[in-house]
Amino acid sequence: AFPVGRFRYALLTQRGPTLPIQSARGCPYGCGYCPWRVTARYREREPDAVVAEATHLRARYGARALAFRDPMFNVRPERVRALARGLRPLDLKWSAEMRADRLDPSLLDALADAGLRSLEIGVESADVAMLEDERRMPPDLAHIEAVVRHATRRGVRVICNYVLGLPGDDAERIHRTIALAERLGSFAVQFTTATPYPGTTLETRAEGKMRSKKLDELTGFRSTWAHPTLSGGDLAALREEAYVRYHFRARYAWQFARQAARALLD
Repeated sequence: AFPVGRFRYALLTQRGPTLPIQSARGCPYGCGYCPWRVTARYREREPDAVVAEATHLRARYGARALAFRDPMFNVRPERVRALARGLRPLDLKWSAEMRADRLDPSLLDALADAGLRSLEIGVESADVAMLEDERRMPPDLAHIEAVVRHATRRGVRVICNYVLGLPGDDAERIHRTIALAERLGSFAVQFTTATPYPGTTLETRAEGKMRSKKLDELTGFRSTWAHPTLSGGDLAALREEAYVRYHFRARYAWQFARQAARALLD
């Protein structure tokens, strides 16, 4: 038999396995660098169907936590509230990826009460105008900061995602993005290198400049195209600097330890 019980995510729960689930596919937004399937239409499942699957995963496989694999979990806040109402009695911990500008304290409270313990949001860059050039509709940075602060107070561990090396990026902008990440002080961060994934507008802009088009090399970990102002070595060094600066801070070490300890007791 498949060893389902071995698949655990300690930062959600140690009481049993964490299993994947999906409540929506596709994304209605059109960020030009996003690796999700950009040509697929957005479609949602009804909350009752998702709750029924969650109930089955708990009863049949002993799931005690769920990892929602939606590209965008909270497109319609009213649907998410209904889903939270259905999940709350199941006593499951769960994680999801959301847009910060579709969250407010009231919705965060409802989600936390329903078991949300890990929240992933896209911050991307401190340069809003540059993101808009890439077809992104960036949430207000002050709102993102408020979401991170409130979620953290509610015991939700926030992961902020950043992308370095978009066409308009340079070392100064990247340093501002690193400073923004430090200020937000989320539980965890991910710094990726802008990558021209197939089907994205960034791929179109990088036409004729690609160093590699092999799918197994389009990882987001290193540059695969000739950036206008930054070499592959420059971007690798800036990405390493971002991680070192973020994690080698006394404040971060204390916050991480405190939130991790809380997770182990949850």
